[in-house]
Amino acid sequence: NVIFGRVKVLAMVPPPPARHPLEARFGTIRLLGYDLSAPRCQDGSCTATLRLLWQADAPPGVAYTVFVHVVDAQGRILAQADGPPADYRQPTDLWEAGEVVADERQIPLPAGATRLLIGLYRPETGERLSGPQGDAVAIPLSS
Repeated sequence: NVIFGRVKVLAMVPPPPARHPLEARFGTIRLLGYDLSAPRCQDGSCTATLRLLWQADAPPGVAYTVFVHVVDAQGRILAQADGPPADYRQPTDLWEAGEVVADERQIPLPAGATRLLIGLYRPETGERLSGPQGDAVAIPLSS
């Protein structure tokens, strides 16, 4: 196998805006907002689709991993959905300044879940990016 490099294909149409706008900053990366579907339950297990909208103020230059932790009222992690943005299709080290990236993932919603904690980290060290709101932003789950 020979790898010549990576190629980025730009979308012709930017993703639609999020229904729930946010202004959370992690270094030079901003979380612009999110959409969260109604839970779907089958055989006692529930999931929801989470769509996050990200934008970089400057090229990050680093391939960060997005973390989504599902936590209870005491902050205990009940489930998580960590991974590169858009299931590896939009790595942050290829983002350009001003580009808006939609990141959709399935989130498990176990009993007792009260909120989602969302942020970014370096996968090789676990070091989280932080900003004015700390190293994560909290999204409440509807009861």
